[in-house]
Amino acid sequence: MLRTMSACLLLFWIGLSAASAQTGDPRRSQPAGEEGPAFEARLDAPSAPLRVGIAERPPFSLRGEDGTWQGLAVNLWRTAAEDLGFDYEFVELSEDGLIDAVADGRADVALPVYATSEAAERADLVFPFYTATLGVAEQPSNSFVDTVMNLFSWQFLRIILYLSVLLLIVGAIVWLLERRRNDDQFDRSWLKGLGDGFWWAGVTLTTIGYGDKAPRTTSGRAVAMLWMLIGLSVSAALTAAVVSATDIRSRSTDDLAAYVGKKTVGAVPGTGAFDYLDLSGKAPRRFDTLGAGLEAVADGEIDMFVHAAPALRFTAQGRGMNLDVSTTRAEPFFVTMAVRDDDALAETLERAVVTRATTSAWWSHVDRWIPEGRQR
Repeated sequence: MLRTMSACLLLFWIGLSAASAQTGDPRRSQPAGEEGPAFEARLDAPSAPLRVGIAERPPFSLRGEDGTWQGLAVNLWRTAAEDLGFDYEFVELSEDGLIDAVADGRADVALPVYATSEAAERADLVFPFYTATLGVAEQPSNSFVDTVMNLFSWQFLRIILYLSVLLLIVGAIVWLLERRRNDDQFDRSWLKGLGDGFWWAGVTLTTIGYGDKAPRTTSGRAVAMLWMLIGLSVSAALTAAVVSATDIRSRSTDDLAAYVGKKTVGAVPGTGAFDYLDLSGKAPRRFDTLGAGLEAVADGEIDMFVHAAPALRFTAQGRGMNLDVSTTRAEPFFVTMAVRDDDALAETLERAVVTRATTSAWWSHVDRWIPEGRQR
């Protein structure tokens, strides 16, 4: 009887151990290398493919010749979806329809999205993976004509005025010191004498030194030596100022509104570029697409077109357009992805985006699609 009870207890203990092994720590059933957040995300992956709304916004997203989607944002989404184990399908939308599609449930995710307060009110925006500013596309300038025209600009004339006053002061000092003992080179009469001093100060400053006039008195030579030393720095500063005043490429685009001035400018309605120009009182001409605006610049219909700098440069180069594209500091904006409001997918996707966008491999993607991207 005792042996029978012992055998029953042994069988019961074996059965209990087996049941505990099957319902114990769930990590025991994970395949090797699948532990951690990535595997937990796979457990939560939706059963149906995600509908990813996408619009063509180069270089962040564009459709290739074979019909596949490419671009900086597309590459980021693909790698994040692979890490999370998501199945998905792209749904092509218009640029202004991305947020609408997410808000009304026609898309689970939308990319690439430009972060705005209006977009944030209607959808959850994940961590921005790129920051860009506005750019200006215009026809290449005629450097010779522009340089000649800049010779008559107020900036250049002001430089000439300041320099003339400085030469007159130095020349007057030398004339006062030399007119009594060196009147054959510095005339005693004040009008001609000041002219002699002005001439001497000019040729000495430029290190030409014709030698037709030279001070003879000790005090005059002391002033001349001091002026030669000062003239080295004045000449260097003068050269830089003249180049800056006459070089068309030195015009600053930091103040975009001032840079546009009274020129005819275009933009796409609904973009930050259009809103910026409109609020600045520039009355931008409306264009449906970026390409249409660039064509208008190339054909001379408008003087310049304002849009996101990376998109301007990528599109102009891709179409082989001979246009100058300048990057400004105006209206920086964030490029991101949008998810339905209060959707748990937002937090999961954001973790994946942050993980990817903070690696060295990410900057390789940035350099590929936006060569100047590290400067933005």
